Amino acid sequence: GTALGMALGGVANLLEPEVVVLAGESPMHETYRAATAAALRSEVIPGNAVPEIRLSALGADAQVVGAALAARPDAKTG
Repeated sequence: GTALGMALGGVANLLEPEVVVLAGESPMHETYRAATAAALRSEVIPGNAVPEIRLSALGADAQVVGAALAARPDAKTG
């Protein structure tokens, strides 16, 4: 969780998101989430807002659902 939090801190400093959404199985564990949040807070530049960390409602299925939606014939592409 520490490495993820540090990386998210760099992203937060650049993009200033209000929320970061995590998906997958590892983020569901409280110890992992706590380490990620602590590292994120330590990396954000003082004066910048620390984004809220939320868990995806899709959980570990988020990647599969996203891929399925992207593969739909009517899906819009960049």
